[in-house]
Amino acid sequence: LDHRSGRAWSVLKSGFRPQFMRRELESRTLAIELGLPVPAILETDPNGAWFSEDYISGTPTNRLMDVVEAKVIEKKALGYVSKLSLATAKDLLLSDYLFECTSEIGLLLQRNHLLSGTERERWALLVARLAGAIEQRRDFSQRRVTTGLAHGDFQPGNILVDRGAFWLIDWEYSTRRQLGYDYLVMGLHARASKGLARRLAEFVANGLGNGLFCDSICQGFQEQDSRFIGANLFLLEEILLHLEENDNPQFFRLGTGLLCLMEEAQQWCIRLEV
Repeated sequence: LDHRSGRAWSVLKSGFRPQFMRRELESRTLAIELGLPVPAILETDPNGAWFSEDYISGTPTNRLMDVVEAKVIEKKALGYVSKLSLATAKDLLLSDYLFECTSEIGLLLQRNHLLSGTERERWALLVARLAGAIEQRRDFSQRRVTTGLAHGDFQPGNILVDRGAFWLIDWEYSTRRQLGYDYLVMGLHARASKGLARRLAEFVANGLGNGLFCDSICQGFQEQDSRFIGANLFLLEEILLHLEENDNPQFFRLGTGLLCLMEEAQQWCIRLEV
């Protein structure tokens, strides 16, 4: 950070996989073109090893004293990330998207050097149960899903506020996911995984009554059957995100987020059997 010049640098750590920085740059470039409140990118390394940006100082919405102001800003921020998702929307067969997700998860399970054979089998079983719950829905082979570019970590800590203005930061987890993924991350408090299975069950039963509703991306969640499919897809997308995060040869232990997610996914699968 260089406070005097108002510039910050992000540098790819030695031995770390480069896809997160690549996603950050690609997504933010598009976000800026679409007019989203994102810190300006000032300079990039041709080899993708670093970039510089405007230095932003602000308060995350979960630390604002005015709770009402925080909710208003979070809803506005959701509108912006929804704009990005809709601008990149792509309609797919649900079966194709499901196959894509489960195949990528399978590759990451095999590649992770920290997982034992037993742990790989447990994860594979969970993934199969989640996918199976979707495949058993009526008219599965004809169902379609709309995907779009998602921020990937849309939560209060990544919405910085200063004197009424706000910025969306930390785009390294951005990639194509089901439309409404960011809405679910925020609305389900998914970055605090504990209790996620219960919150997902409440979402399937009643939707999310948290004031974040956005017609443009949530119309696919109007029916309970669609919410059920969305919830199972969301868990698969979360598993894929956490496995990507842990796909690092420099790590010597698995992240607590991945381990907690496994517990919640297991609890969810128990609910599926009831």
